[in-house]
Amino acid sequence: EWSSGDLLCEIKYCYVQRYQRGYKWGVPTSEKSGECAVSILLNDIKNAIDQDEYFIQGVTVAEEDENIILIDGQQRITTFFLILLILLTDDADDRKTFLFKDGNSKLKYAIRNDSQDYINSLLGLMEYSKDVNEYQDTFYFQKCIDTVKSNIEEDEKETIKSFILEKVKLFYISVDKDKAPLIFNMLNGIKAFMTIEELVKADLLNKSSRSMSDGKETNILSEEWEINQLRGRYA
Repeated sequence: EWSSGDLLCEIKYCYVQRYQRGYKWGVPTSEKSGECAVSILLNDIKNAIDQDEYFIQGVTVAEEDENIILIDGQQRITTFFLILLILLTDDADDRKTFLFKDGNSKLKYAIRNDSQDYINSLLGLMEYSKDVNEYQDTFYFQKCIDTVKSNIEEDEKETIKSFILEKVKLFYISVDKDKAPLIFNMLNGIKAFMTIEELVKADLLNKSSRSMSDGKETNILSEEWEINQLRGRYA
């Protein structure tokens, strides 16, 4: 379990790999309401502002030194990065802590150069000369930023910033780097949509489904009872 602020503070770089889909949290959920995942998230945060904790769906990553490779959670991490980019506009120290590492963006796109260039331009590291409407990522990055600006009043910024950094929590699941593409496909490619709780439960139940030690008839009933007890506790 991590707060969003602790996670961004701890990591060196957060990599979005080539197999990840494009960013789309700026896509309207319905033409009638005009809401998108970003505006819904912001409204939820405002409604939870007096709570001690606000949990969002977890992220699945592979760790490599101080870096993390995003397997599942690209949309959430990118959205919070962009929200903080706006909220920390006038706070040089916090921008350096949460958005930068060694003068570079902490959010890294493995091969999507236009996405990276636009993120870098938003951070003031370079100019972006292309049309933002040309690519999905850049178009919806800007949609996200426009949504943040239109949904957060100036006098709300400090409160929402503190809430996001300190009280927004997520479950952090680290897996073997070599299994990252396979796990991504399981979670996304073949539409095996599972909650974090379901994934953890499945893993624990799998660990407890061990073979009986020696197969002797005298031990079968007692071992079967122990295994069922173990599975029950994990479940």
